[in-house]
This record gives sequence, structure tokens and C-alpha cells, in this order.
Amino acid sequence: MTEPKDVHVTAKKVWLPIGLTTSVVVAVATGSVWINSQLLSINFSIQGVETKLETRLLAVERQIEANGGKLRAEVQTWVNLLEARNAELDIPEFP
Repeated sequence: MTEPKDVHVTAKKVWLPIGLTTSVVVAVATGSVWINSQLLSINFSIQGVETKLETRLLAVERQIEANGGKLRAEVQTWVNLLEARNAELDIPEFP
């Protein structure tokens, strides 16, 4: 018959796995908080850029509406100049 083994529990056997598990959990939680704050910062920056682009687009649209005829004439002059300097280019008709 086999004799039962002497099971002796020490503090090292109990607390070492608990300490390792706790440190891993704390590291994962800290990492997730850091990643979340970084993503929020990036999101805030993107929203600022979107706002600036929308503002700029509205300003350009207002300028086009105010100077629509003049802008069209300038673009047509530019197209004509480009065609004259580069005869080999196939430039589509300006609407």
C-alpha cells in the first residue's frame, strides 16, 4: 500500500500565487486605463480637426457663393492656359 504524502502548506506556497495573480490583474487594469485615456485624447484631437475642417469648408463655400462668377472665370482662364502650354494633355471640358 502506498502511504499518504505529508501535505504541508507554507505561507510561500499560498501567498506567492495570490501575489502574482494580483500583480497581473493590477498591471492589466492599469494598462487598460492608460489605453482608454490615450484613445480619449486621440478622439478629442480628431474632433478638433473635424471642427476646423468644417469651419474652413464653410468659409470656402461662402467665398465661392460670393465670388462664383469671378472664380469660374479664373478657373476657365487657368484651364485655357494649361491647354495652351501642354497640347499633349487631354483636359476634360470645364462645366
